[in-house]
Amino acid sequence: MGKGLHFTYRPKSFFQFVLLGFTLVTLPMIVAVINGGYHVENLFVQSEFAIYRAAQASQMSRALVGQISDMERNALQYQVLNDKTLLTTYANRHAQFLETAQQLGDLAESRSIKQQLETLTEKEVALFEYFAAGAKGEPSAAGPAKDFATLSQLAQSIVQESQQWINNQVELLGAMANSTKEFLLWQTVFIAAGTLVFAVFLSAMIARPISQIDQAIRHIGDGRLDEEVVVTGGTRDLQYVGTRLNWLRHRLTELEEKKGSFMRHVSHELKTPLTAIREGASLLAEGVLGHLSKQQREVTNVIQRNSVTLQKMIENLLNFNALEGKRTTLSVRPVRLDEVVEDVAADHKLALLSKSIQLRLHVPRAEIEGDREKLRVVVDNLLSNAIKYTPERGTLDVILQPNDDQVALDVKDSGPGIDPSECDKVFEAFYRGRLTPNGDIRGSGLGLSIAKEFVEMHQGAISVIPDSGRGAHFRVVLPRNVAKAVA
Repeated sequence: MGKGLHFTYRPKSFFQFVLLGFTLVTLPMIVAVINGGYHVENLFVQSEFAIYRAAQASQMSRALVGQISDMERNALQYQVLNDKTLLTTYANRHAQFLETAQQLGDLAESRSIKQQLETLTEKEVALFEYFAAGAKGEPSAAGPAKDFATLSQLAQSIVQESQQWINNQVELLGAMANSTKEFLLWQTVFIAAGTLVFAVFLSAMIARPISQIDQAIRHIGDGRLDEEVVVTGGTRDLQYVGTRLNWLRHRLTELEEKKGSFMRHVSHELKTPLTAIREGASLLAEGVLGHLSKQQREVTNVIQRNSVTLQKMIENLLNFNALEGKRTTLSVRPVRLDEVVEDVAADHKLALLSKSIQLRLHVPRAEIEGDREKLRVVVDNLLSNAIKYTPERGTLDVILQPNDDQVALDVKDSGPGIDPSECDKVFEAFYRGRLTPNGDIRGSGLGLSIAKEFVEMHQGAISVIPDSGRGAHFRVVLPRNVAKAVA
């Protein structure tokens, strides 16, 4: 069994598409105008013909009455005066009468009028033959006067029948006009519906690929580079845009992979010398290599502190790179959040002592479901950020507030605080506020961004609390039970 032919026309450009759409939309209108003009012209011609016939019929039927009256007068005068001239005049009017009756019979379509015309013509011919024969004998028992009166009555009846026929013709024309009007109305309705269908069809043809292109651009903008860009329908130039977007997606994927590879290699290469610097500084600080003077000890402390900061920056870069590549997932298990806070605080003990910062912990037992390592990164980034901005001999408050459904973690320092206009920007990647700590390396601007991503992976929320006092106040709210299939 052979396959049927399949033909699909697809415009190459917007110009062809618009031209095709204009043609499809206007063609039914042109057909409607031509069809409507034909019906109106037909109605006009029929109306003109009917009016002409009605006028002629009315004129001829009334002419018959007048001609019978004239013939009666000539016939009676001839009967009295016996003047041949009057008989000739009568004969001429008799011929005119027969011609008028013949024309009216040909014009009128009413059978009643035709029958009455035949009767009238027969009686008038018989009466004329009577006078043409010398008026010998009686044409009827009633006499010529009575016969002419009968003819007049028949003519008046024909006039009335003609008027009735004319009225019927007028009603017929009215019905035809109403029928034409109804036809044109329904034609307008169907053409409007067809035009609307064409417009919807053409809009769908162009709206679908544009929507697909818009969705593809949004996916590329959101970093979802693993989804194929498919543009179906529409014009060929729109499909070409889809192919170029697909090329861009592949190109961005390659660049993203190169960037990730570069970040991993650079971070790894930086870790090796940084580890040596940290170990050397630790040996110097512990006096293994000999006694240090006060100034030497201060320099060693600065090296240790900044090496720790550099290590955190490298770790943040690695975490951010993993998040950008969507390669990180949650390993959900029961976690004692209070223990995580205490462990992180212990790791920052030296930094707290070096700046004489008073750390006030209020961490009651709080158990949740989550990824311990990622929660540790959240707490570590918040605490290290707070230590960095807290001045010497300042205070730092870390408070856990557990309840039935969730746990809130508040970290509040006594530093310069956050400008209200920057409260939403501090969580953006690589954003660094205008207020910077003194004596520390300027951060990468990734710590709070990574903390926000990890908190949201736990279906929680992090925000800046606008306090009236001095310092920055961050609050993290985490649910106790987090879904285990979260990426």
